[in-house]
Amino acid sequence: MRLYKNKTLRAAAALITVFALAFGLSGCFPFDSAKETTGEQSETISPESIPETETFFTAADETVTDITEDSGIITSTEETSTAFAELTSAITTAATTAAPSTTAAATTKAATTTKAATTTTKAVTTTKSGATRVNVTSTTAAATKATTAAPATTKKAAITSSFKNRFCYTLLNSREREAYSTLYNSAASGGNTFSMRVPEADFIMDELERAIYGFCYDFPEYCRFDRSFSVKYSNAEGYTSYTAKVNLCSFCGSGNGSEYESTLAAKAKQVASAAGAYSSDFDRIKYVHDYLCDNAKYNTASYFGSLTGPDYQLAHCAYGALINGRAVCDGYANAFVYIMHELGYECGQVTGKSQGQNHAWNIIKVGGEYYYMDVTWDDGDGSGTSYEYFCIPKSRMSKDHKFDTLYAYPDATSESLSFFKHIGCEMDSYDYDTAAAIIDKQKDNKVIFLKFTNAETYKAAMNDLSRLSDCIRKITGRNTVKYNNSSAGNLIKFYT
Repeated sequence: MRLYKNKTLRAAAALITVFALAFGLSGCFPFDSAKETTGEQSETISPESIPETETFFTAADETVTDITEDSGIITSTEETSTAFAELTSAITTAATTAAPSTTAAATTKAATTTKAATTTTKAVTTTKSGATRVNVTSTTAAATKATTAAPATTKKAAITSSFKNRFCYTLLNSREREAYSTLYNSAASGGNTFSMRVPEADFIMDELERAIYGFCYDFPEYCRFDRSFSVKYSNAEGYTSYTAKVNLCSFCGSGNGSEYESTLAAKAKQVASAAGAYSSDFDRIKYVHDYLCDNAKYNTASYFGSLTGPDYQLAHCAYGALINGRAVCDGYANAFVYIMHELGYECGQVTGKSQGQNHAWNIIKVGGEYYYMDVTWDDGDGSGTSYEYFCIPKSRMSKDHKFDTLYAYPDATSESLSFFKHIGCEMDSYDYDTAAAIIDKQKDNKVIFLKFTNAETYKAAMNDLSRLSDCIRKITGRNTVKYNNSSAGNLIKFYT
């Protein structure tokens, strides 16, 4: 995306392009550098012809935008009005040069709404996260209409019982919750469109994006949605009427994907039932975490771009992880959300970047405390399950995960559900005898963990790595011991 040096123009450009940006996201990239690569393809979207009084927006499936963190998401209608006025003038000039027959309307200092059907060329980059990054390269404006911007209202509505465990819903304001609820009613009856009517210029398009993405993240059971969407709106009598359509995955064919969703629902309930047999929160969460790590493998074919169509889309939803056993990061994250909802926990999907690539992980609320979780990164794909990202604080997750700015993700400080605390393998200070005792407790495990609470203790253990390896060989009786260390997590993992 072009970065404007002028803050106002940059904000407007963000609003114009945010609906052409692809989290839907998907995929991930553990420590294996072999799983990090990108491919590119081109795609042209030609929106249907619409009356001059309507505007057509398109949004592709990505929750991580190219907007820099310091620019954030624009929520001030007054600032947006000025930005749109400036940017519309530039767009109109460019459109006149490209298409002389198009008449450009004069721009005013009030907010302007472009009244045009658009043909957009997208440059699509597929990342390990499975996201598609879309940059608008051409737009033709047919006419403009000046409207007076009204102050934005961001008050939150009460959380209804239907959405009490739906994480993204808790982050939305009242208008966003209305859109979210309306889409829910449509989805529950087999539909994929919804309509709203709000005071003119009182609904920021960013809000609609947060509502639609939030619904898709909160309801992974509706795997038929591919999370891309289009919006039409028109103004009349002081109100703006919106009609949004969330696109269906290609595997739905001519139907609505109900057979996929029924199969997925049965599996999610089965896993939740097994997890529910445990009495503690820790054991229930660990069961679901381990089930996904044991039964799903990272879909490298999807990441490398050799999968297309239905197989690609299935890898990015809970169906891929729970039914096909092949998924990328949002497939893991969606499956975790689905099962934890079945168990009654507030849980959600988080999006952002890790190692410079788009990524998805989870947040879960237990006993009034939030914890972050990354099941994908903990899946060793046969080398043993890791717990480095099991119920960790936000400060730890932020060391190698960058949270996107679409939502204001809450802080999480508790470590009471940390896997390493539960199995007693944490060390505040290093000495060989204590480390040997911790190793002995894990001698029957495929992976042996040594976790340190600070960088100094971790470095002391790394300096004694030769003796620790000899200790593991002696205790386990194995001749070969491999290890993996994480300075971000102050963790050493030995594979026996």
